[in-house]
Amino acid sequence: EVVATIERAAAAVEAANQDASEGAVALRGQAWSQLGIAYEANTMWSLAEPCYAQAFALLPDKPEWLYRQGVCLHAAGELDKALEVFRSASDQLTNTAVVQARHGDTALTLGLVDEAGKAWERAIASEAQLGGEIRFAESRVGLAQVRVEQERWEEAQILLREALELNP
Repeated sequence: EVVATIERAAAAVEAANQDASEGAVALRGQAWSQLGIAYEANTMWSLAEPCYAQAFALLPDKPEWLYRQGVCLHAAGELDKALEVFRSASDQLTNTAVVQARHGDTALTLGLVDEAGKAWERAIASEAQLGGEIRFAESRVGLAQVRVEQERWEEAQILLREALELNP
Protein backbone atom coordinates (compact mmCIF):
# COMPACT_ATOMS: atom_id res chain seq x y z
CA GLU A 1 0.00 0.00 0.00
CA VAL A 2 2.85 2.43 0.86
CA VAL A 3 4.59 1.81 -2.44
CA ALA A 4 1.35 2.19 -4.37
CA THR A 5 0.55 5.49 -2.61
CA ILE A 6 3.99 6.91 -3.37
CA GLU A 7 3.86 5.67 -6.97
CA ARG A 8 0.47 7.38 -7.47
CA ALA A 9 1.78 10.63 -6.01
CA ALA A 10 4.95 10.48 -8.13
CA ALA A 11 2.87 9.81 -11.25
CA ALA A 12 0.73 12.85 -10.42
CA VAL A 13 3.87 15.00 -10.20
CA GLU A 14 5.09 13.64 -13.53
CA ALA A 15 1.74 14.30 -15.17
CA ALA A 16 1.49 17.80 -13.70
CA ASN A 17 5.00 18.64 -14.85
CA GLN A 18 4.04 17.79 -18.44
CA ASP A 19 1.85 20.90 -18.53
CA ALA A 20 4.23 23.88 -18.46
CA SER A 21 1.47 26.47 -18.82
CA GLU A 22 1.01 29.22 -16.25
CA GLY A 23 -2.42 27.87 -15.48
CA ALA A 24 -0.97 24.56 -14.34
CA VAL A 25 1.30 26.05 -11.66
CA ALA A 26 -1.21 25.40 -8.90
CA LEU A 27 -1.71 21.84 -10.12
CA ARG A 28 2.07 21.24 -10.08
CA GLY A 29 2.39 22.73 -6.61
CA GLN A 30 -0.44 20.57 -5.32
CA ALA A 31 1.08 17.46 -6.87
CA TRP A 32 4.46 18.16 -5.25
CA SER A 33 2.81 18.76 -1.87
CA GLN A 34 0.94 15.45 -2.11
CA LEU A 35 4.16 13.60 -2.91
CA GLY A 36 5.75 15.28 0.12
CA ILE A 37 2.84 14.13 2.28
CA ALA A 38 3.21 10.57 1.01
CA TYR A 39 6.92 10.53 1.84
CA GLU A 40 6.50 12.30 5.19
CA ALA A 41 3.71 9.96 6.29
CA ASN A 42 6.21 7.14 5.87
CA THR A 43 9.04 8.99 7.67
CA MET A 44 11.03 9.49 4.48
CA TRP A 45 12.14 12.94 5.61
CA SER A 46 14.95 13.46 3.09
CA LEU A 47 12.57 12.68 0.23
CA ALA A 48 9.67 14.73 1.58
CA GLU A 49 11.66 17.90 2.29
CA PRO A 50 12.51 18.84 -1.33
CA CYS A 51 8.92 18.07 -2.37
CA TYR A 52 7.66 20.65 0.11
CA ALA A 53 10.32 23.11 -1.00
CA GLN A 54 9.13 22.70 -4.59
CA ALA A 55 5.47 22.99 -3.56
CA PHE A 56 6.18 26.24 -1.73
CA ALA A 57 8.22 27.60 -4.65
CA LEU A 58 5.22 27.00 -6.90
CA LEU A 59 2.64 28.08 -4.31
CA PRO A 60 4.21 30.91 -2.26
CA ASP A 61 0.77 31.78 -0.89
CA LYS A 62 0.73 28.39 0.89
CA PRO A 63 3.28 28.75 3.72
CA GLU A 64 2.04 25.50 5.24
CA TRP A 65 4.35 23.73 2.78
CA LEU A 66 7.25 25.78 4.08
CA TYR A 67 6.32 24.69 7.60
CA ARG A 68 6.16 21.01 6.55
CA GLN A 69 9.62 21.42 4.97
CA GLY A 70 10.90 22.61 8.35
CA VAL A 71 9.30 19.63 10.11
CA CYS A 72 11.13 17.27 7.76
CA LEU A 73 14.45 19.05 8.23
CA HIS A 74 13.97 18.90 12.00
CA ALA A 75 13.11 15.20 11.90
CA ALA A 76 16.22 14.56 9.79
CA GLY A 77 18.35 16.29 12.44
CA GLU A 78 19.13 19.37 10.33
CA LEU A 79 18.22 21.80 13.09
CA ASP A 80 20.03 24.88 11.75
CA LYS A 81 18.26 24.56 8.39
CA ALA A 82 14.98 23.76 10.12
CA LEU A 83 15.27 26.90 12.24
CA GLU A 84 15.75 29.08 9.16
CA VAL A 85 12.66 27.58 7.57
CA PHE A 86 10.64 27.85 10.80
CA ARG A 87 11.61 31.52 11.09
CA SER A 88 10.19 32.19 7.65
CA ALA A 89 7.10 30.08 8.27
CA SER A 90 6.42 31.72 11.62
CA ASP A 91 6.65 35.17 10.03
CA GLN A 92 3.97 34.11 7.54
CA LEU A 93 1.81 32.08 9.92
CA THR A 94 1.92 34.35 12.95
CA ASN A 95 -1.43 33.17 14.31
CA THR A 96 -0.72 29.45 14.06
CA ALA A 97 0.33 28.10 17.45
CA VAL A 98 1.95 24.90 16.19
CA VAL A 99 4.24 26.82 13.83
CA GLN A 100 5.30 29.20 16.59
CA ALA A 101 5.81 26.24 18.93
CA ARG A 102 8.09 24.43 16.47
CA HIS A 103 10.04 27.63 16.00
CA GLY A 104 10.37 28.06 19.77
CA ASP A 105 11.33 24.46 20.40
CA THR A 106 14.00 24.46 17.70
CA ALA A 107 15.43 27.81 18.79
CA LEU A 108 15.63 26.64 22.41
CA THR A 109 17.32 23.39 21.39
CA LEU A 110 19.94 25.47 19.59
CA GLY A 111 20.42 27.69 22.67
CA LEU A 112 18.69 30.75 21.24
CA VAL A 113 16.75 31.48 24.42
CA ASP A 114 15.44 34.95 23.60
CA GLU A 115 14.26 33.91 20.14
CA ALA A 116 12.60 30.83 21.66
CA GLY A 117 10.82 32.98 24.24
CA LYS A 118 9.38 35.27 21.59
CA ALA A 119 8.16 32.33 19.54
CA TRP A 120 6.50 30.66 22.54
CA GLU A 121 4.89 33.99 23.49
CA ARG A 122 3.48 34.22 19.94
CA ALA A 123 2.21 30.65 20.24
CA ILE A 124 0.27 31.57 23.37
CA ALA A 125 -0.96 34.85 21.88
CA SER A 126 -2.20 33.01 18.77
CA GLU A 127 -4.68 31.07 20.89
CA ALA A 128 -6.90 34.15 20.89
CA GLN A 129 -7.38 33.59 17.14
CA LEU A 130 -9.03 30.29 18.05
CA GLY A 131 -11.68 32.08 20.07
CA GLY A 132 -9.85 31.76 23.36
CA GLU A 133 -11.46 28.42 24.13
CA ILE A 134 -8.55 26.32 22.89
CA ARG A 135 -5.40 26.70 24.93
CA PHE A 136 -2.30 24.54 24.66
CA ALA A 137 -0.49 23.33 27.77
CA GLU A 138 2.55 22.60 25.60
CA SER A 139 3.02 26.28 24.80
CA ARG A 140 3.14 27.12 28.49
CA VAL A 141 5.64 24.34 29.13
CA GLY A 142 7.81 25.62 26.29
CA LEU A 143 7.75 29.17 27.60
CA ALA A 144 8.39 27.87 31.12
CA GLN A 145 11.55 26.14 29.83
CA VAL A 146 12.69 29.49 28.47
CA ARG A 147 11.95 31.20 31.79
CA VAL A 148 14.00 28.55 33.60
CA GLU A 149 16.93 29.21 31.24
CA GLN A 150 16.51 32.91 32.02
CA GLU A 151 16.33 32.12 35.77
CA ARG A 152 12.88 33.70 35.97
CA TRP A 153 11.66 31.08 38.40
CA GLU A 154 8.33 32.60 39.46
CA GLU A 155 7.18 33.08 35.88
CA ALA A 156 8.17 29.51 35.06
CA GLN A 157 6.21 28.26 38.05
CA ILE A 158 3.07 30.20 37.05
CA LEU A 159 3.28 28.87 33.48
CA LEU A 160 3.72 25.28 34.67
CA ARG A 161 0.76 25.54 37.01
CA GLU A 162 -1.34 26.89 34.17
CA ALA A 163 -0.18 24.01 31.96
CA LEU A 164 -1.23 21.52 34.64
CA GLU A 165 -4.65 23.14 34.87
CA LEU A 166 -5.07 22.81 31.12
CA ASN A 167 -3.83 19.23 30.97
CA PRO A 168 -3.83 17.52 34.38
